[in-house]
Amino acid sequence: MPVPGDQAPDCGGCAFEAAQADCPFVPRPFEAEDVLLAIGDGSPEMHLLRVGAVLADAGADDTDFAGLRVPGLLLGGEVLDGRPVALGARALTSGWTCAAPIDTVRSVARDSAPMAWALARSVASASRAKADDLGAIGASARARVARAVLALDAAGVRASGRVLARLAGVRHETVSRVLRELRVEGLVGPGRARPVRDVVGLTAVVAAG
Repeated sequence: MPVPGDQAPDCGGCAFEAAQADCPFVPRPFEAEDVLLAIGDGSPEMHLLRVGAVLADAGADDTDFAGLRVPGLLLGGEVLDGRPVALGARALTSGWTCAAPIDTVRSVARDSAPMAWALARSVASASRAKADDLGAIGASARARVARAVLALDAAGVRASGRVLARLAGVRHETVSRVLRELRVEGLVGPGRARPVRDVVGLTAVVAAG
């Protein structure tokens, strides 16, 4: 993952590329553990994640809702209608966002059709990501841990057991138990890195619910 000081990402492939002339978002680096959004903040910035990975969470408890956010997703979209931040955002890696004050985003979107359209699409994508996360809540602990392991692996993120527990929405002890089972079955490798050995097998665990 890039670290602050690397070259900022350009607008190529950005969700707001078509509205580049009106876009109020400015590239900004972040480091692992930085808090990008705090729960309850009523006048935050919005962030479009460009590089890196972020944990979006609804509380401090291991079983509170949490989701992995990857490049291309908007953070803080729920504040567009005046609500405070419902999902906090904490960086799991170093990287870059493009950030803008929410009031500025609203003002530009009112006057720019391309910006309004790009913003609507970005909010919809973020909503789908949250819906996917919420849809997994009814699954078994085994399926939820497998899903979190696959998501972290796909994002290239080496995360702590606590972060894995947050993403799975289970206690840390449950994560340890499920990982032992997955290692015995040859689906996940040993060590804290938890290398994925069998993507098809883990995907089947997730599908079994």
